[in-house]
Amino acid sequence: MKWYYKIFQTIILTVAAGLLGWMIMANWQISLQLHLSINAWMGAIIFVLFIGITIGFGSWWLSRHQTI
Repeated sequence: MKWYYKIFQTIILTVAAGLLGWMIMANWQISLQLHLSINAWMGAIIFVLFIGITIGFGSWWLSRHQTI
C-alpha cells in the first residue's frame, strides 16, 4: 500500500509544478515588454530554487515519516 501513497504524492507534486509553470508563463506573456534587471532575474531564480528545494525536502521528509 506504500507505493500507492508515493504515486499519489508524485501526481500531486507534478500537477502543482505544472500549474506554477503555467501561471508563470501566463504572467510572462502578459508583460512581455517588461525588461527586468539582472538583480530581478537573480532574485527570481533564487526564489524558484528555494521553492523547489523546499518542496523536494518536504516531500522527502514526509515520505520518511509515514505521512501523506
